[in-house]
Amino acid sequence: MLKLFLQLKLLRLLLLLVSCPRFRWHFLLMETTDLAPASDSFTTAYFEGQDTLVTVSMRGTIRETINLLNLQIHGLHCYRSAEVPLYLALQLFDTQQATICMPEWLKLDRTRTYINNEMENPGLQELQPHFFEVSRRLLIVFREHPDEHASADLSGSATLLAIEFNLNNLFDIRRQKLKDIIDAAIGNRLAPNLTNATKFELIGLNTYKQFSDSFSEIHHLSLYDSANSA
Repeated sequence: MLKLFLQLKLLRLLLLLVSCPRFRWHFLLMETTDLAPASDSFTTAYFEGQDTLVTVSMRGTIRETINLLNLQIHGLHCYRSAEVPLYLALQLFDTQQATICMPEWLKLDRTRTYINNEMENPGLQELQPHFFEVSRRLLIVFREHPDEHASADLSGSATLLAIEFNLNNLFDIRRQKLKDIIDAAIGNRLAPNLTNATKFELIGLNTYKQFSDSFSEIHHLSLYDSANSA
């Protein structure tokens, strides 16, 4: 029981540290730091995120059928848009055959909505899978041509900075919620409700598998105590 308690306390400390600005985007980028070294789990989450479909606007034409692992694309045509996996979109962008369109879920107004939803509602609110790792990768791409993302009120660079600020804020709010959930689990000896936590966030709990076993143990102890008190 003492080992279990110490594991949960360690997890709580990790949640506090990762929310610090110094570590925040290092964590999201899966870079090696003293806090969160790149691991097979982080690498797996990143590559799973590469399957996310994004819209590209073609600058050239590829007439041949493109056979991918999970789908087949029957050619891509100049001046037309198409949905492709992120990994293909990045390749097309790097070879100047296409531009990547900003997804609706990453636009400035939408990121503000995410923050409002998190602040106004208990528990973690739903995000699309791989939200943080994909959004961060796309922002790196969009910064190469920031003027494409200008609005009536903000320059392209200012828009991207505002989006990044909102993502940081959203990440911090959700990290605090996760910390509160862990605190409640420690106090009540119950398995935490991690509904709507993204896989990337769960991996950020210093290998979620390790702690899911601990949470299961807490749950069994709680059932045991309830049975004995009946």
